[in-house]
Amino acid sequence: RCGYTKYIPINQLDVKTLKDPLWDQAVRNRYPSIKDYVPVEVAAQIGGKPRAFSGTAVETSPSMVICRFSHPEDIAFLRRPTVQRAIRRERVTVHFPLSKESFVATMQGINIAATEQFVLVTFGFLTLAAIEAMTQRSVLATSELRVTFVPKSNQTAFPEVARKFYWLFQASEAAKLVCEEFLAQLDVDKRYVLPSTQIKYVRMQSPLVIVVKAAIPLVALILLQARLWGNLTSPGSQGDKRTEPPDNAAGKTEEHLSQVFRILERTVSEQPATPTPLEIPERVHELYARQFRPALDELIDHAAGQIVIDEGSDAGQGGL
Repeated sequence: RCGYTKYIPINQLDVKTLKDPLWDQAVRNRYPSIKDYVPVEVAAQIGGKPRAFSGTAVETSPSMVICRFSHPEDIAFLRRPTVQRAIRRERVTVHFPLSKESFVATMQGINIAATEQFVLVTFGFLTLAAIEAMTQRSVLATSELRVTFVPKSNQTAFPEVARKFYWLFQASEAAKLVCEEFLAQLDVDKRYVLPSTQIKYVRMQSPLVIVVKAAIPLVALILLQARLWGNLTSPGSQGDKRTEPPDNAAGKTEEHLSQVFRILERTVSEQPATPTPLEIPERVHELYARQFRPALDELIDHAAGQIVIDEGSDAGQGGL
């Protein structure tokens, strides 16, 4: 299989053949798309010659964008099979003039309207793109989340630091998906968007310190759940083992999800928050159980060292 002539354990084979553990197709598909109409410019190299297309982005997500091109010359050019094959082989640059942001992408599909009045082209981004750069919706306010990690051993520090980075990414993205599901329930007029999570500060010393800037409800969800499931909540805490969660952990989780819902409700609703009990959507429970909790468990695991998650910043202390 995959060119290997001797036996390799399946988990090792998966590692050897997995091109991008952060950004494979399964991960790309988890991001919901939003419909919006913003100007877009695509620059490509076709047959060794530069070519630019101007159109409208009609659907976007952190993993892809669907662009509509309606200029007759562009339609005629993109209809040619040789051109489509050439674009698929090359990387393109997708530029959003309103935000002045650009992202590298590859073409994933093309659809020519039956009337031939426009062409829809789907581009997949090579890495996670900032959704707020591709929409005119209002961006929700952010807060800061700080992760501090002290490895037990210098011999294992390098791989363990890499693991914490990975699971911080997965936990924050899963928390964002939970918040987006809540937002979809609340924002009926489609006026708001959660910002992408950004690294504000990294200190690659012992202890490792990572500060990320993320949407306020996302930060709240991670903080509440990290404390519930046994996180050491302050840098001065002693010991390196997770404490046992309380007996009512499941009820607390429902309470935390309701708190996040209320935070979003206060942000996007012009009406006062309703005092009625909330019914958490089933999709939220699914995202929480399948994506958020497993990633959070790995992030707050103390087996390889002490991990602390709190709100705040270490900016200005010599980090990257």
